[in-house]
Formats: sequence, structure tokens, C-alpha cells
Amino acid sequence: MQFYCKLDERPVDDNRSFDYEIEIKDTDPELFLQMLKYLCTGDVIYERDESSHFLKNAIELYSIADKYLLDEFRDQTEKYIISSMTIENAAAIHFKSAYRWPELKKKVKQFVADNFAAIIKTPCYEHIVKNRDEYPAFFEINTEILMNPHKKELADYD
Repeated sequence: MQFYCKLDERPVDDNRSFDYEIEIKDTDPELFLQMLKYLCTGDVIYERDESSHFLKNAIELYSIADKYLLDEFRDQTEKYIISSMTIENAAAIHFKSAYRWPELKKKVKQFVADNFAAIIKTPCYEHIVKNRDEYPAFFEINTEILMNPHKKELADYD
């Protein structure tokens, strides 16, 4: 079986060997391998932590794609994050991570603002409020959500 590497569109010879070693200290090896697999095949496997509804590796993969300027990979991962967002996990995504990237933040913030009345009743949001010192942008994010002119449900909040 032969596959093509997206980097140069040449067939990849599985019998090639290299004597190079590159140490990458700031990225989890499994996540870096996922990135390399994406570069060679265009495929990526996202994992989900069902106990917390958090997108286990998608946020980290988004970070790696952004760091290495892999726009297609970042865009694909962003689409996965947005399509996987739920009332239960939106607060975790927004307060833990998304605020760091303006493009992702904008989309996540809109979802949170549109569903704020439901999101603030979730255990995840309650945990964030109780532990707000662990979330550096807690007050800034809440202010942005509350000031969002496009919010749908805040008028219904009791």
C-alpha cells in the first residue's frame, strides 16, 4: 500500500530510514504524532472525555496547528470543536482555552452567549464560578458575554 505525503505530493517510501532526531519539549508526543499523521494523510482522530464532555485532544491539536501555522489543520480542528460544542461543555471550552485564539473565541463566545441561560445551570459552569481564580480570563469573558448584543436567552434568565 502506498500513500502520499501532503507536504510534497510524492509517494512515501516506507523503507526509507533517517538518522535524524529532533527533540520537541513543548508538545505532547502523542499529539505531535497526530499532527504528523495529519500532514501525511489528511486524517486526524479526535478524542472525547465522556465523563466531563470535554474535547480531550481537540483543543491541544488546535493549539499545535496554530503554533506551527498549519491553517488547514487548524480550520478542520476548529470545525470539529464548534460542531462538538454542547451546553454541557461550552463553558469548559470557552473558559479553559478558546479565549486564547481570537477566531475560535469569537465562535465559542457566540454559542455561549446564545445559550447562556442554560449554560450557567450546568455543573461545569458552577465549577468555573466556584474556582474562578483558576481561570485567568474569567471576569473578562463573563463581561464580554453579558455585553454581547446578539445574545438570545439572557432576557429569559431568572
